[in-house]
Amino acid sequence: RLELKKADLVTQGAFDDIVQGCDGVFHVAAAMTISYKEDPQIVDPCLLGTLKVLNACKRSTTVKRVVCTSAVAAVRVRNDFKPDDVLDESVWS
Repeated sequence: RLELKKADLVTQGAFDDIVQGCDGVFHVAAAMTISYKEDPQIVDPCLLGTLKVLNACKRSTTVKRVVCTSAVAAVRVRNDFKPDDVLDESVWS
């Protein structure tokens, strides 16, 4: 019963029809780059996309739960870790 859906960030309310009728939403999308710089072309789409999905879920009459996932890239983009270092939210990129 799982369906993967795709929507654009430009269209206002693009996620509304997608989430309506769903009990739960997994937000798993993220822009990725190997060489990270403080580049709004990476950060802005991630932030904007997440907010649009969450707002669509809030407007929905059916969504009961939202799960936002991350990737190891949130901590492993940096190169200053030793192999045995513990990686948690205090060391996110």
